[in-house]
Amino acid sequence: HAQRDRERILEFITERGDYGATCDEIAEVWGCSPNDISGRFTELKDKFGLIVWSGELRLTRKGNNAKAYIRRPPGCLF
Repeated sequence: HAQRDRERILEFITERGDYGATCDEIAEVWGCSPNDISGRFTELKDKFGLIVWSGELRLTRKGNNAKAYIRRPPGCLF
């Protein structure tokens, strides 16, 4: 289940290219709470290093700032 969720999140972010996605944006599309998938975001970012912050902040549905993440480019060390 966790692996499948990571794969789906990574696919979603990858498909959006340089625009990327926030946890809230994916949760909205999937009809779930950001809390339901935030752990998978953290794993993709910190444990596996597959996504990185794009440098962009976007507003969540609640009006808070959220980091947008993109797929780590091949060979990128940041």
